[in-house]
Formats: sequence, C-alpha cells, structure tokens
Amino acid sequence: MSHPLSCTRTAAVLLALCAASVPAAASEIAACTLSAWSNDTDTNGLNIRAGAGSDTAIIGQIPVGGEVSITGEKDGWFRIDHAVLIDYETDDTTDVFAGEGWVSGRMLGLVLHDDLHAAPSDDSPVVARLFHEDANGNVSGADSFGVTSLLTCQGDWVEVEGTFFGTPLTGWATRTCSNQVTTCS
Repeated sequence: MSHPLSCTRTAAVLLALCAASVPAAASEIAACTLSAWSNDTDTNGLNIRAGAGSDTAIIGQIPVGGEVSITGEKDGWFRIDHAVLIDYETDDTTDVFAGEGWVSGRMLGLVLHDDLHAAPSDDSPVVARLFHEDANGNVSGADSFGVTSLLTCQGDWVEVEGTFFGTPLTGWATRTCSNQVTTCS
C-alpha cells in the first residue's frame, strides 16, 4: 500500500518548509569613508553595538562629542573602526574605541561644506543650495545646516537629514567636517 504522501509531494513540502525558514537576504553594507561626532546627550555615552541594530550586544560607548571614523553603513547603522575624544583646548586626543562596531545614524552629526544633492554625485541635481542671506545682509553657508541624522553613505558622500533656517531637508553631501569647533575650511 502506498503512503498518502508521495515522494514528490513530500519533497515539495520539505522544500517549502526549508524556504520558509531561510531569512530574507540582508541588505548590503555600503562602503564609505567619513568622520562624524556623537550627538547623543546620554551621560553614559553613545552605545557601540556588535552589529547593525539595537538588538545586538553593546560592546562599548563613546562619550558625548566623541568623534568616529566611519567605514560603512547598513540599515541606518554606521560601521566604525575607531573613536576618539578630542580636547580642543589642549589638542589632547584620547582613544575611546578601536575595532569594528556599529552606531545609529540618528546619533551622529557633522558639518556640511556644500549644497545638498539628489544622489551621491556632483552631476546629480541640487536639492537645496545651502546659502542664506537675512534681512540685515548677514550671509550664512552650508555649515549652518543643522544635521539631525545620517541616513546612509557611499564613498565620501553621506545622505543626511536636517534643517536649514527652519526648513527640513534631506539630501546627499560630500566635503563634510567632523571637527566640532571649526568648519575644516
């Protein structure tokens, strides 16, 4: 007597079960090279995670204002390989982390030197010209853009969101600065 499930049907069921248990392909890590600082105001510091997500282990912390070297991004999380705390009065630098870790782009800041673009290319359309002149003739440039979050990166380009004189904006920029007391120009 044959079994109610034929071999073909059994194989199809097993394949379906296996396919259902395989996780969806994870997004790729975008490679980039830039620097930023921690804008997390938590007195314990910005958590450095073992992976790209808040559900991964905390492997370190960066004090408020610590600067990070970014090497990649995945799902709004930025891979770092080094973090320092700089005393801008004495120029003393203290290493606070070395190795691979991940931090949330919502907790990073930097200064812009250029307009915002629609894509990571000088040839892409400009989303916003970051130049402002007030009623008194005072001129402000791209460094007046208040970065609230780093979204992703590619090469030396970073996609940011923030505000420019009260207007929320999102776009890509290059020629950024992670120094918190100058504009690196």
